[in-house]
Parts: sequence; C-alpha cells; structure tokens
Amino acid sequence: MHKTFDSVSDELFKAVVIRTFQASAARGGPAVRQFIDTLRAYEREASAADAAETSPWTDESGPPCSICRIRLWNGCAFDCILSDRTRKSARLLLGQPSRIPCVFTLEIGEGPEQCPARVAWRRQNEIGIEFLEVD
Repeated sequence: MHKTFDSVSDELFKAVVIRTFQASAARGGPAVRQFIDTLRAYEREASAADAAETSPWTDESGPPCSICRIRLWNGCAFDCILSDRTRKSARLLLGQPSRIPCVFTLEIGEGPEQCPARVAWRRQNEIGIEFLEVD
C-alpha cells in the first residue's frame, strides 16, 4: 500500500512545497496557483479515501495519490504525485511536465519499486504514463 501525507516528514515536505509555490504564485504565476489548488484537492481526496476504507486495494489499482520520483538516465530526479494507477498506466502530477523526457524510470514507494515508463500524454501540470514491460 502506498503512503499518503501522514508522517512528520511528509507533512514537512508538503508544507515546503506549498509555501514554495505560494511564494511563486504571489509573484503572478496563475499556473502555480492552479497547481497548489490541485495539490490540495489530491490531499483532500486521499484523506477522504483513507476515512472511507470501503474496499482493499488490489494489484489493479493503488491509492488516490502518493509521492514518487521520476529518475532520468543521467541520475537527475523529480518528485511528483502518483495518481490513478492501474497495472499498465498512471497519471502523474508535477510542476513542469515539459521537462520530463519521453522515457524514464518511475520510483514508487520506500523500496523503491522501479518501473520503466513512457509519457503517453501531457497537460499543463500532469502527464499520463504507460508502464513498459522489461524482458
């Protein structure tokens, strides 16, 4: 099961991200304001899902959102929020999707689980990915 914002370090990370983007938004970045609102919406969804606990997660899906990392071939990494995960695809929420190359490794969880992936689509602050099968 993936983590949501529930530990002290996650709360600190969340606070830093939100304050950083709020500072940027104060300088006139409407896209940043939208990103902050989206982060808060994902947090509310995760809290509601945790409170509901109506059905256990299966291999087919994951929790509404969790923090993960995009790792590039050169070692650079970007934090993002994993959402709507299925066995073959997922949606990632991030600040600047244009910086993400077409193929990368997604690190999920504390292990971390490493999944090769490719970008299927891009929007203003999110990308859709397809997990690649490794032979």
